[in-house]
Amino acid sequence: MKLSGRRFIAVVAHTHVLQEGPVTGRAADVIAAANTAAEVALRLVRPGRKEKEVTEAIQKVAAAYDCKIVEGVLSHQLKQFEIDGNKVVLSVSSPDTRVNDAEFEENEVYAIDIVTSSGDGKKRAGLGLVECVNHDLLQPYHVLHEKPGDFVAHIEFAVLLMSNGSDRITSHSLQELQPTKTINDDPEIKVWLALGTKTEKKGGGKKKKVARLKQDIRNGVTVTDNRRSHTSKEISVFCCPSSFSFRSSCSPKKPKPSIRTRFMVTEILFWVLKSALWALVFGFLSVVIKGRKNRKRAVGFFHPYTNDGGGGERVLWCAVKAIQEENPNLDCIIYTGDHDASPESLSGRAVDRFGVELLYPPQVVHLYKRKWIEEGTYPRFTMFGQSFGSVCLSWEALSKFTPLFYFDTSGYAFTYPLARMFGCKVICYTHYPTISLDMISRVQERSSMYNNDALISRSDQTVGVFMYIIHHTVVIYVVDVCIFDKFMHFFIFLFSSDVAPHKPFFCGSIWLSRCKVIYYTFFSWIYGIVGSCTHLAMVNSSWTQSHIEKIWRIPERTKRVYPPCDTSGLQAHTLQLEAFSVAIRKLDAESSRPKLQFVGSCRNTADEERLQNLKDKAIELKIDKDVEFYENLVYRDLVRLLGGAIAGIHSMIDEHFGISVVEYMAAGAIPIAHNSAGPKMDIVLQENGQQTGFLARDVEEYADAILKILMMPEIDRLEMAAAARRRAGRFSEQKFYEDFKAAISPILCPASN
Repeated sequence: MKLSGRRFIAVVAHTHVLQEGPVTGRAADVIAAANTAAEVALRLVRPGRKEKEVTEAIQKVAAAYDCKIVEGVLSHQLKQFEIDGNKVVLSVSSPDTRVNDAEFEENEVYAIDIVTSSGDGKKRAGLGLVECVNHDLLQPYHVLHEKPGDFVAHIEFAVLLMSNGSDRITSHSLQELQPTKTINDDPEIKVWLALGTKTEKKGGGKKKKVARLKQDIRNGVTVTDNRRSHTSKEISVFCCPSSFSFRSSCSPKKPKPSIRTRFMVTEILFWVLKSALWALVFGFLSVVIKGRKNRKRAVGFFHPYTNDGGGGERVLWCAVKAIQEENPNLDCIIYTGDHDASPESLSGRAVDRFGVELLYPPQVVHLYKRKWIEEGTYPRFTMFGQSFGSVCLSWEALSKFTPLFYFDTSGYAFTYPLARMFGCKVICYTHYPTISLDMISRVQERSSMYNNDALISRSDQTVGVFMYIIHHTVVIYVVDVCIFDKFMHFFIFLFSSDVAPHKPFFCGSIWLSRCKVIYYTFFSWIYGIVGSCTHLAMVNSSWTQSHIEKIWRIPERTKRVYPPCDTSGLQAHTLQLEAFSVAIRKLDAESSRPKLQFVGSCRNTADEERLQNLKDKAIELKIDKDVEFYENLVYRDLVRLLGGAIAGIHSMIDEHFGISVVEYMAAGAIPIAHNSAGPKMDIVLQENGQQTGFLARDVEEYADAILKILMMPEIDRLEMAAAARRRAGRFSEQKFYEDFKAAISPILCPASN
């Protein structure tokens, strides 16, 4: 049997007598002669030896069993795509057949082909298809024929010549034989058989060498080749009496799964991986091509969480409304992972939660792989994991519906190259960069901050806190309940004077910090590449614009559009003289303890667990009677709470914009915001020379600002609140619509033509 694949060829042949029990008589002699000759050839076919040595050894073994090697059978070299190579090994030397006495070389492959006969071993006839042979379509092979009553055996296998010896890559099992002849009296054959197929490493133990030498002497063997190793076990096998089992004595040791096994496994893995890769590539291209052909005149808003209730969702609905007003012919599609979302429910939510009334309900495309972007899915390398997951989620979205315009309102920049492959115009509204230069510098300084592992510096991912003093009630308004527990140190300061101010928990090492710096730097480089794929990047603040322009390097395509804030709906509930006067009168030494009111939304089970942990913490601090929690309030209830506030606290470091700061400024609450990023650069600035609020960095500065507001004369406080309200008017929904439409008009114009 000859097996040929796309690369190399292997051959194998064997003679087996179909009978029960051992083979005896001359039939056993013929098979034993062929097998022993093949074993000898296996040991002699190795780099450095001559082909003539193999020929002489084969004939000598056949003579020991009183058999003949059949003429015309050649052991030959195997090459790629070629069964009969240039080099051949004669089984029988004859004047009619002459070949060059070549030398075996490393990395060659040979087919050891032995045919023995109990007759004279002469080839008898040549048969062939005359016409095919005459036209070189077939190559004739001589038919070997023996006279009736003689036995013939055929053994063939492939041998790979390696630097450390010969490796048989095809083999067979040998049935039990009881030949009539023996090779005990021929020491040269025993020496050949004693040769190992592998060359042992130098430096073998002296005891093993002495034992082998003594065994050779007992068996009458003269060792003439010091390069070849003899094993006493192999010698004793071939020196046993004439009646023996070839299953245990002449069968070679099972080859170690070294070169051959590794070669086969490598080939299989190579083709499997190659096939899988091509399948993925063709599948990817087919989906992309189909999507490009089936693009719809629509704007697809990639916003997996349409129930987060924050400023990002407000931007989403205001953007949808602006698109509907600017180009009514374009459909608006919402890609969401909320399976219960419908066009009607989303339209109702936009009105109830944010007061945004859409012109018509948007279409909905449900996504079922949102878990790929959840933080809990990636305990380590979270940014890379979520970024890769966003690509998978975007693939699901674009495969289901391919719009003409792809609008990302959630900050998943890694999806932009994929959207461009689908032929979409990419637009994004970026609230904050996924990675910023400030984050890298903080890790270098090993400061406590968000996205910093506890082994480096205890992570605090903050969003924003607002304090409102309503009459004799202190209200803390938190945009996202999932970060409530991050601000307990502030509550401790307010209600427990014997507790030390919050300090960063640092337990990291310099080595881990440096590793994370490398990780952040590499991520920011990739983030810059994918972010530059957008056709238009809208940002919400000067701080975000500065970082995006440095990382994405597309300043000509970056526009600052302040996020919307419904300042008109908040003004009517705020600046009431009675509310402020009552608050001032109630805040004296004999007044009751203030209360904290938390207002926020829970997106999932993890947020609910964090909220419960915060409630447990309030019980632990014995302030649970002074703390109230409000979950998932509708917009009108939120406006009611904001309407009675006279001050608000915001404590998030590097808040990209601070839309909540604008909300309580519009409500007439004097802001106390963190002295960084959006509030510092865009919001809490002087209005016509008048102060609009306070900026603070630590707990002491926040406490001082609170006391200043409480002790401030009523007229001064009203003037500051009025200035803050005028400042908030710069960030109204109407202003957002104007700037938003001006930014997207150049992109949407081709679609309207």
